[in-house]
Amino acid sequence: MKRHAPHTQPPPPRRKPPFVPPSRYRYKESFPTWWLWPGLAGLVLMFLGAWLFLRKQKRRKQHDLHLLVNKAKTHYDTLRQDNNTSDEQLHQAEHHAREIEKILSHLSSPQHISEAQRTQLNEHTQALEEIAKAGNSKE
Repeated sequence: MKRHAPHTQPPPPRRKPPFVPPSRYRYKESFPTWWLWPGLAGLVLMFLGAWLFLRKQKRRKQHDLHLLVNKAKTHYDTLRQDNNTSDEQLHQAEHHAREIEKILSHLSSPQHISEAQRTQLNEHTQALEEIAKAGNSKE
């Protein structure tokens, strides 16, 4: 066998690692993962509940708005059809109806109504209601 200079010597031969049966290398869980399933199911149910609740709230807002608009339309129609309504009252009712139409025309959809618009709608509807009551009390 040739002798090499110390810095050029070939590396020592590698030995094959001893055979270890696969059963010793099997993965062991640090904790049972099945414990996670109830928590995951709880999270899914919680998000589902929140989503359903928000949908219900949105639908309720739309329904309230429809009720308010229908109430205003009813008052306006009764004032227009009533023969005892004075021209002044009819003019005021038309003004409030126009304002309600203007607010509704600016809405892209019923759930996008702001609180200020909702209060304006309420005020105009109440004004129409008061005019209708005043017209009915004259009879």
